[in-house]
Amino acid sequence: MKMYSIIVYITIAIFTITTPLEGTKLNYTKTNVYVINEKGTNLFVCDIADTPEKWQTGLMFRKNLKSNEGMIFIFPFPQYLSFWMKNTYLPLAIIFIKEDKTVSDIFFPQPLSTIPVNSSTKCKYVLEILSNVGKDLNIKKGDKILF
Repeated sequence: MKMYSIIVYITIAIFTITTPLEGTKLNYTKTNVYVINEKGTNLFVCDIADTPEKWQTGLMFRKNLKSNEGMIFIFPFPQYLSFWMKNTYLPLAIIFIKEDKTVSDIFFPQPLSTIPVNSSTKCKYVLEILSNVGKDLNIKKGDKILF
């Protein structure tokens, strides 16, 4: 497991160093993601980022995202995660999710910022949705994210 962790970290580091070209088109599978909290159950149709290339690209270069859309990042095992907004034009909520599918942390970084936001605990998933939607839904630590 330790060797696998090292390989995953090295792979992510290599892809993080190289920036994808604008217009690079990856094929994403979609899934329904449900945010469940005091505001009820809210459905998002999300692209699945489950490879190093998709993790590294994320929502970079996108100019449009509907209020019920997003991206769910799925990692092979729980780990401390760090995200930034480089080449990301949309204002996003970055929601770190633990293996039990509860929210660990939520951040609202500025578009195009290279200042990272970091999970406070080991997480296996990250959900990115529009910032204003995340704020309107009052998503917070402990809320459930199902998919």
